Amino acid sequence: MLNMKQSERKVRLVVSDAERSLARKDYERELAALLPRRPEDGHKGSFGRVHLFCGSPTYTGAAVLAAEGALRMGCGLVYLYAPTEVAAPVRVRLPEVIIREMPPITEEPHVYPAQLWREGVGGALLIGCGIGQVDRKGEAASAGAVAEMLDRLLLCEGMPVVLDADALNLLARASEEEASSAGGGFTAAGGS
Repeated sequence: MLNMKQSERKVRLVVSDAERSLARKDYERELAALLPRRPEDGHKGSFGRVHLFCGSPTYTGAAVLAAEGALRMGCGLVYLYAPTEVAAPVRVRLPEVIIREMPPITEEPHVYPAQLWREGVGGALLIGCGIGQVDRKGEAASAGAVAEMLDRLLLCEGMPVVLDADALNLLARASEEEASSAGGGFTAAGGS
């Protein structure tokens, strides 16, 4: 039977480095079993393609992180469509990324689908990480123009599209602007 003093003592669990190492190796084996085997004669074109519409002069890191994530997941071809200001940090950190320098998506969204179709549609598409909601002058981006571009891209049959961050914010703003101009008086708070 424990007396009160013994039960109040803190218990410390000591795990040796060897035990930690074994646990990590077991975990890595379990994860590896979930991933499909890569053929020995495979090449970068065999392992998928992803198109990233990410980054802006203000948020260059978002494009770096999105591209790095795609590469770490094993994607063979990673295309980044981004402003010139985003290209340099990505080239330094991730030279394997294929970069297409474009005007900011918030300023000229109509050029993005055309460039994508020139590359050849295929793989998956991620739009929004760090694209921002303002142009280079600090003025609000045309949410309607970005929403129109997204509508065109969503017509790409068989191409999974992920909308993230500012793409979702711009779509929401475009919806609000449309509802407001139609006399609905919709606001984000749900009132009129």
